[in-house]
Amino acid sequence: MVLSFGIWFDRYLEFYGEDRGCLDAVTVVAVLTSSDGGGGGGSSGGLDNDLPQLGGSIPAVGGPGGGGSTSGNPSPSPDSNAGNSGTSETSTTLESAYWQEGTAANTGMVTTLASAIGLTATEAQWLQNTQNNTAQQMLLFQFIHFLDQNHWSFEAKNFAKEAIGVLMDDGGNFSEMVASFENINIDQSLKDTCAESIIIDFILKDFSNPFNNNPLINRTFDKLSSQPSDINIIYKAENIGGNGTTLPAQLNSSTGKWDIVVKIDTDLISNGTQIAVAKTILHESIHAYLRYLQKQNPTVFHTNSDFTDLVAAFQVYSDNSYAQHVYMAGLIQEMGQQLSDYAINNLNYPDTGSSYPSGSISEFYEAISWSGIALIDDPTTNTLGAYIYNPVFLQNYTQASDQQQIIDNFTAENTGQNSNNTTPLINNSCN
Repeated sequence: MVLSFGIWFDRYLEFYGEDRGCLDAVTVVAVLTSSDGGGGGGSSGGLDNDLPQLGGSIPAVGGPGGGGSTSGNPSPSPDSNAGNSGTSETSTTLESAYWQEGTAANTGMVTTLASAIGLTATEAQWLQNTQNNTAQQMLLFQFIHFLDQNHWSFEAKNFAKEAIGVLMDDGGNFSEMVASFENINIDQSLKDTCAESIIIDFILKDFSNPFNNNPLINRTFDKLSSQPSDINIIYKAENIGGNGTTLPAQLNSSTGKWDIVVKIDTDLISNGTQIAVAKTILHESIHAYLRYLQKQNPTVFHTNSDFTDLVAAFQVYSDNSYAQHVYMAGLIQEMGQQLSDYAINNLNYPDTGSSYPSGSISEFYEAISWSGIALIDDPTTNTLGAYIYNPVFLQNYTQASDQQQIIDNFTAENTGQNSNNTTPLINNSCN
C-alpha cells in the first residue's frame, strides 16, 4: 500500500492555519543534518519525517538550506538532494502557523477530516473526543500526517477510516497499524468493495479471545505484514473463472522483494455474499503465506512439524495446489470458527443457531470454509476442470448426502443463488 511518512506543510496550513487557533509564530531549536538542507547545496529545509507519537514531541522544523532553493519547507524525500553531512544547531522562527505538543485541534479541523474520509457522526465525535485526552491529542495529527504523505489517495483515506473504527472498538497504536501495511498493496480494482474493507479488517483487528490467544487470521496476516520483510502481497480483482487464486512468488528486480499476487474473482465480488468473499480472502492469504514460505526455504516443511500434512501431500504428488489444499483441510474447523466470529461481529450475521439451516452456527461456517478445498484439481491429469474430492473431505464426510449439502451451502454463498434448494443465509453481495 502507501506508507511512508513526512509532512506536506501546505496541507497543515490548510488544516491548521492562523484562523484555526494555532500560534502565529513558534521558535524551535533543531539539529540539522544533510537532509535538513542545513549544509551547502541542500535543496530544501525539511521536517523530520518521523510520525508524531502520542504523548511525544512534535518533529522539529529544519533551518534554511545553505544554498538550497527552498528554506524551511518539507521535502517528500528528506534524503534526496542532501547538502553536506555536517550538523549544526540553529533557532528558526516560523512566520507560518505550526502545531506543537499539547495544542488541541479545534472542531473545524475534525470536521474537515471527517468530511474528507467519510466518517460517520459517531466516528467524528470519537475523534473530537480524543482532543480531551492529553494522551490522545496527537492522534488527529497522526492521521493528517499519514494522509498528507500518501497524497490523500483513496487507499490512504479508506485505511484511515478503517483504522478509526478499529481504534474505537479495540484500541491500539496507529503508527503500528500503518507499519503493518508496508508490504501489503490493495489494488484500485477493489476500491469501494467489501473485499477492501475485509482485507483491512483482517490485518488490523485482533481476533483473539479467552479461548484462542493465537487465532488463524492473526497468525496469517501477522506473517504477511511482519517487518522487516522481503515480500509484497498484492490483492486485486480480476475475472479469473474461479473464486480466487494466488500466483507463485515472483522476484521483483526493482524492489528486491518477492511479489505474490492474490486475485479475487469479479463475479464473486458482484454476486457472492460477503461471507463468501471473506472466506476467499482468508483462503487465498493462507496460500500466499505458504507460497512465500516454500519459495524462501524449501526445506522448512521437512523440519517444521506444523506442516507435516503439507509435506506428506507434496510427497504424494509434487503439486503445490494439491498439497496446500490437503494441508488446509486440516484448518477447516479453525477457519469456520474465525469466519463465524467475523461474520457475527462485523457483517451482521445472526448469532443464534436457530437462524442457521442445520441449527448449528459452527456447521454452517465450516461448510463455507470447505469451498475451494472439498473439490480440488486432479493432480494426475492436465485436463482443465478435472476435479477430485479432497481425501480429508471424504474422511470427514462419508455420506454422499452430507457431502452434497456442504457443496450446496458454499455454492449458494459463492453465487448468491439457489443451489439444489439451498439459498444464501443473507443476500448481501460485496458491491
